[in-house]
Amino acid sequence: MNQDLPPKDEAFLSDEVDRVHVRGRTLAVNQYALDALRGYIRNSLAELIYEADRRARLRGGNDIQSGDIESARDYLEGRAKGHYWAVVLGSGFLGAGLQGFVDAVAGSKGTPLIVLYSTFGVLGLLLVYYGAPRR
Repeated sequence: MNQDLPPKDEAFLSDEVDRVHVRGRTLAVNQYALDALRGYIRNSLAELIYEADRRARLRGGNDIQSGDIESARDYLEGRAKGHYWAVVLGSGFLGAGLQGFVDAVAGSKGTPLIVLYSTFGVLGLLLVYYGAPRR
């Protein structure tokens, strides 16, 4: 076996294989598959730690906390996607608000229309911000 992993991790992998075998599944893992599994675990763990560290630094912390790990896992698994309906709706409001605002100001159509179109623009910006995926 490859001696890249500490004995504790080797025991974890052995226990996991035994646990799957006890559940009634037959699992024959050859050396190459086990090496690929180790590499995948190492890469996944490195990505998770990097993303959790990035999130900890964004919140101004000096250490990684469990909430950072959970949000990093959600992000990496794709669960931190945005609400795209809000982005589409917000873009429509923003576009209509900007166009109407420019038209109302240029045509001297009065304060109520300027306020209405400004409200549409601000509402559009808020919807786009709400719907954008978390980074």
